[in-house]
Amino acid sequence: MRFQDKVALITAAASGIGRATADIIAKEGGIVVAVDNNEERLDRTVTELREAGGRAIGITCAEFRSRTANPYLTELHEEPDLFARTRRLIGSSRSFIILPGKSGTLAEAVFLWALRRAGLGEGKPVVLVGDIWPRVLEALRSSKLLEAESLSDTTIAIDEEEAVVKATAERAEAGHGESRTGSDAQG
Repeated sequence: MRFQDKVALITAAASGIGRATADIIAKEGGIVVAVDNNEERLDRTVTELREAGGRAIGITCAEFRSRTANPYLTELHEEPDLFARTRRLIGSSRSFIILPGKSGTLAEAVFLWALRRAGLGEGKPVVLVGDIWPRVLEALRSSKLLEAESLSDTTIAIDEEEAVVKATAERAEAGHGESRTGSDAQG
């Protein structure tokens, strides 16, 4: 199995490309950290992944305490606030698949690029899924809001299958050498 015991953080995991990606990862032995803004769909997704033999981890925060955690989660980790939750999500991940979303999605992508600019998080692929991303990147670059070096390890995928392949591909020498995907997003 391609993803045996590997952890995948998937945003917008309860529908569309995000759900398809979660299904692929879980079916092939991976552990899914599913994030979505629709609690009902997310609960259904986690339940179905677990019932199909997959594993799911929930990372929540005290600010969400009014919500009940899905009983089908394999593990649940609670952080004191949204910032600690984001830090844990990023720290727990080996790669990132980012789907088209709203302002929260864009904020998370920009945060990852800011970490790269600071020399942190290199070697963790960032895969942007969908045809909106080239226009977003061009707007950020042309307005000088995003530097080329921040895009190291960033690539664009057309669909969930390509995103999974790009996000899980191993580097020839972990942490060394030229980015294997940066040119896809930079040019």
